[in-house]
Amino acid sequence: MKIPSIIEALLKAGFKVGMNTDAYKGPHFTLEGFYKHGELKLYPISDDIDEVQVEGRYGVLSDSVACLDELARINYEQWLTYRERFDGWKNPEPQWIPHLERLHLIEANIEISYTPV
Repeated sequence: MKIPSIIEALLKAGFKVGMNTDAYKGPHFTLEGFYKHGELKLYPISDDIDEVQVEGRYGVLSDSVACLDELARINYEQWLTYRERFDGWKNPEPQWIPHLERLHLIEANIEISYTPV
């Protein structure tokens, strides 16, 4: 099995990528940080096609992802869907924040408060 370039990009960007196998679809890569989906499974499509199929807890999220930006957009969509359901998901997963900012999908909202001395 050839390692897809998206996996190399994830590793280079500092993401922890695991590898596993299952009886149904075979070998795949795993990636944490997708809110209610938890761990995603990234299945290489083939050695000839440098893309992965992305599957979450509730099914396929994308049939074809070729780059980190596409995966960041999936993370963003999942964050929008689940952010109101659990306090721990109010903000994007920290590892995705730089990528979401770079794609202009989010911006920092800094609040200043004062306390008496």
